[in-house]
Amino acid sequence: MPRMRTALLVIAGLMLGGAGAAFAAVGHGHRDVGVHRSNVAVKGHGKRPQRAHSTLRNAAGTVVGHAWFSQRRRGGRVEMLVRVHGLAPGFHGFHIHTTGRCDAPGFMTAGGHLNPTGAAHPAHAGDLPSLLVNADGTGELAATTDRFSIVDLSDADGSAVIVHSGPDNFANIPPRYGTPDQETLNTGDSGTRVACGVVHRRPSGPRRDEHAIAPWSPAQASEARTAQPGISLAATTTRRTRLTALCAM
Repeated sequence: MPRMRTALLVIAGLMLGGAGAAFAAVGHGHRDVGVHRSNVAVKGHGKRPQRAHSTLRNAAGTVVGHAWFSQRRRGGRVEMLVRVHGLAPGFHGFHIHTTGRCDAPGFMTAGGHLNPTGAAHPAHAGDLPSLLVNADGTGELAATTDRFSIVDLSDADGSAVIVHSGPDNFANIPPRYGTPDQETLNTGDSGTRVACGVVHRRPSGPRRDEHAIAPWSPAQASEARTAQPGISLAATTTRRTRLTALCAM
């Protein structure tokens, strides 16, 4: 009987030891997961997208739109969202220009297209898709580019957003029409400059809250209604959730 009691105690001790080791292993596994999660949180903590903004004005000084830029990480692509109103319907050449100065009426002080590599149009860093303006004078453009960074837009002499009077042909001249001339190679024959906005870098903030891009601010809505009384802003402020949050990511 004493031997049996001793054997039972030994078995119980072994079982308890095994359970303790198992719990220790599980606990250790939890700590590993916790450290991993903590490392992920620390890795992402404090990283905010770089942002820039431009207010577009016509030759009379009237606000006709806004452009927002966002770059999620250094070396990453720049996402851009543009909204305009009060412009002539149709396609308009849309580019980033080299100098952050918009002297009306011609806006020639903005310089040429952003083109640090000396490439031909449409391979300029500042070449972007054309802006389509609807019959009511409003338009939207969303684009992503790896040709420039927020830092490039905010260098010593700044940069500007230009809307041209006509469409950009991107220097696409078929051989049967001859070779493109210098004007085509420089600007894509997109015409005069009808709106200009200096690009201003914005402080980085929370990703999705206070600095998120609102579809229209009250002031912008008032300007739009004044410029185009028939515009329905309700649809504009509720559609395309992806676009409205584009630069807040």
